[in-house]
Amino acid sequence: MTTTSHRDRLVALLGRLTRLDSLLIYAALNLRSREVSGIAQDLPNILKEFSDESPEHTGRTFAEGGIRISAEQIAAVLPTLPAFTIDLLLVDLEALVHGFLADLVGLARTDDSQPLEKLLARLWPKEARRKAQDERLAGKDGPEEHWSYREIILLSEIRNAIVHGDGRVDPARDQRLKNAGWTNDELAQDNLRQILEARGFNDFLRFKRASRTLLNEVISFQESSGEQQ
Repeated sequence: MTTTSHRDRLVALLGRLTRLDSLLIYAALNLRSREVSGIAQDLPNILKEFSDESPEHTGRTFAEGGIRISAEQIAAVLPTLPAFTIDLLLVDLEALVHGFLADLVGLARTDDSQPLEKLLARLWPKEARRKAQDERLAGKDGPEEHWSYREIILLSEIRNAIVHGDGRVDPARDQRLKNAGWTNDELAQDNLRQILEARGFNDFLRFKRASRTLLNEVISFQESSGEQQ
């Protein structure tokens, strides 16, 4: 696959994610404006309709499984729905980045997964990342590691915390973030500490921007490397 094809695929993937995140956030926020009793009444039929129309439908429906959520139960979880939705989107975003890099390396879906650091060491090594960061800073002081790399490793750690833990990253125990260039002072700052504990929509946009930048930088480096060869 050519680098042009990789760019086209990246644009398509990020475009799909943008449409999905917009609709999911819209749904999550507007659902809170509905009466919880109405949600509880409609939910079984909505789930049945969804399962009947699902391509993976196997003849069973949610309604047949006896799904019943009381108005009180809905009222208890409804305020947490937007944050839960953001975390789902972050997991999907990390998977997009990870999968895209694995494809660039040439890994098959059946191959063992490799950490982001190992994939990027092959596709956009540290020397190239540092050069890109120096060009971006234009003589100003700043981290040696490229900002998008630091953000993507942070995204990966948040993903791990969501999937394998309670969603909270403990920077005091996280050597991986320090290896990626994050300092103790940065990890202790209020805005970053908030992201490590709970995310909002602006945080998702932040990581999506970093993902777009990093993947475009990787493709550009691959293009320049190919031209030099």
